[in-house]
Amino acid sequence: MTPASSKDAPEKILDLFAKTPRARLTPPEIQRRGGFERDELQPVIDALRELCREGRLVRLKKNHYALPDRQNLVRGRVHAHPDGFGFLVADDKDIDDVYLNRREMRRVMHGDRIVARIDRKQRGATEAHVVQIIDRAQKRLLGTYDEFDGKGYLVPMDARIGAVALKLAGTKPEKGKVIAAEISRFGIAMSFCFVSLHCNPARLSFGGRLNLTNRNLY
Repeated sequence: MTPASSKDAPEKILDLFAKTPRARLTPPEIQRRGGFERDELQPVIDALRELCREGRLVRLKKNHYALPDRQNLVRGRVHAHPDGFGFLVADDKDIDDVYLNRREMRRVMHGDRIVARIDRKQRGATEAHVVQIIDRAQKRLLGTYDEFDGKGYLVPMDARIGAVALKLAGTKPEKGKVIAAEISRFGIAMSFCFVSLHCNPARLSFGGRLNLTNRNLY
């Protein structure tokens, strides 16, 4: 695929889904049905990643891709509650806020833009399940250092963000010390960050998050 045709790949893929809006397709299926050449699988994969980052497609289980608005999926922003649960505030203003339980909130943070599947439960209640994270809102955390059961935690100033377990790889900060954490990589729980203790830089590693609501740490 030439550079010019590589740029056309996202539009070719969207055209394919426009013709079959309820389809769930793998990259090889998209390559074949979208009119791509045999050696163009990697450009197809690159285009799919770009479309997912933009929220125009979503990646489902078993490496299938689909249009978000055809799979009972909604795009929006996470609004976290200090008690650990949260809500999905949809981009579509006609859609009411949808509940995110504590288990789903372990994967996201306040302000993240996500794609979620909306499931209807008994008695008409709805619940959102995270399918894809489009954009992370929290690139940097400001909070205080504290300890619980012998482990170190960063307790963010923003109560809507849960406390984060830290694995020290440098000087141990004093309890109550204000630390600023820059998150360089996310996983299912956060992992790997660079933290500056005032003017004394040190490296800490995120080992997961803990809901410290109603715990007296001070």
